[in-house]
Amino acid sequence: AVLLWAVVLQLPRSAVVLQEDASGKTWRQSGEMSCAFPLAVTQWDSRLRYQGWVCQDRIPMGKYRSLSVWQKGEQRITVFLWQLKIGQTGFAWGERGSAEPE
Repeated sequence: AVLLWAVVLQLPRSAVVLQEDASGKTWRQSGEMSCAFPLAVTQWDSRLRYQGWVCQDRIPMGKYRSLSVWQKGEQRITVFLWQLKIGQTGFAWGERGSAEPE
């Protein structure tokens, strides 16, 4: 039997979702935040930790882009943050499937 359950996230307060897709083939939600990139990273980190997520890996992708992998029980998500312009940050997050190796 395959058990599927959707990840439910409380996003940072300044996050505005512009796109949603529940297909599992692309980012689940993406949008913008009206804050500088470093503050957006801090807000995502604290919001996810508050909900019980643990950061498994963080991949810096230049000065103003970051990719991180989070886990909570069997659930895993990837969060991508990037600077759109000064004072504005883009975000996208999606599910990564089972945390157990196949």
